[in-house]
Amino acid sequence: MTSSPVYQCKRALIIGINTYQNNSLNYCINDAKDLMTTLNRIGFKEVLLGVDCKRTKFLQMVETFAGRIKPTDLTLFYFSGHGKQYENENYLLPSDYDYDYSTRESIYLLDNAVSVQTNVRTKGGSDQQGLSPMHASPETLIAYACAPGAVAVDETRNGRNGYFAEHLLKHIATPNNDIEDILKIVAREVKLQTSGFQVPFRTSSLTEKVCLVTSNVQGQYDSPFLNRFEKHTIDIQTLIHERHWLLSRELYGWLENCLPNNLGSNFPLLQHLFVDYSQDQLCSLVIEACEQLNISTDDENTPEKNLQVINYCQEKLLRAASFDLPLTLSTQTSSECQNLIQQYYEMR
Repeated sequence: MTSSPVYQCKRALIIGINTYQNNSLNYCINDAKDLMTTLNRIGFKEVLLGVDCKRTKFLQMVETFAGRIKPTDLTLFYFSGHGKQYENENYLLPSDYDYDYSTRESIYLLDNAVSVQTNVRTKGGSDQQGLSPMHASPETLIAYACAPGAVAVDETRNGRNGYFAEHLLKHIATPNNDIEDILKIVAREVKLQTSGFQVPFRTSSLTEKVCLVTSNVQGQYDSPFLNRFEKHTIDIQTLIHERHWLLSRELYGWLENCLPNNLGSNFPLLQHLFVDYSQDQLCSLVIEACEQLNISTDDENTPEKNLQVINYCQEKLLRAASFDLPLTLSTQTSSECQNLIQQYYEMR
């Protein structure tokens, strides 16, 4: 199996724009800020963030970022905001873009927007909606939130992020996962969530596997428990308090109920339904819950306190669940499964 190259530095430039003279957006800044947080967590050494940038600031950030890139770096550029295409050229719109119809928009774009092909320096008519497809430069991956010529939906399911960003954030920190595989999962989930209206698109000239993170630098849950060596040499049950162990087993039983009894070989497993799932993760999550709820192992072991811990863990797992979870639960008729489906969508 081909391994991911080792990069000297991982860098990112992220720009999110909500505020426009016309047709302002709602979730782009959240998307940008949340991606910055995630990239910092998985080992990106330099992440530049621009919010509601005017064209001058936008171009300055691109120039600054480009000037720091070295051949041995892994670089990521992310833009969330309005975009246009004209004669197969893509333009990203800064917050001060204000076309007033006094001249042809093709002329206005040249002086007031940011050309992807020229200003952002990737190589690749009409004034159609959306963006046009581009040919990726060598060892480059270009991803769109929607198909060329289409538009992304300015809606949210989780109350904070757009559809594409929601699913990207859910999967991008998965260790040892090729970014192209991650984007396939994101595209599938966005397509399902929007009933086929929005279908993410990508074009790639990558010749090697690229993993943004090769080890779980800081996972979905902020209580790292064991390193890889320890997990292979020490029985986890001997290292944690019996109360934590029993609660993690109860939580595992709840998860198993999410799977149908007639599980086929091709049916999703727990690691497909919950991001970063492992049995060790359940132990870490129980420990985190006890810390957050101020429940000590010295406290009286009551059903009420145990239920608090289980409810906390269940909520965290539901928030980290993939779109496969409600589809899987829908194959069962129990009221508990139907309630979980409702809770899943209420969190989004």
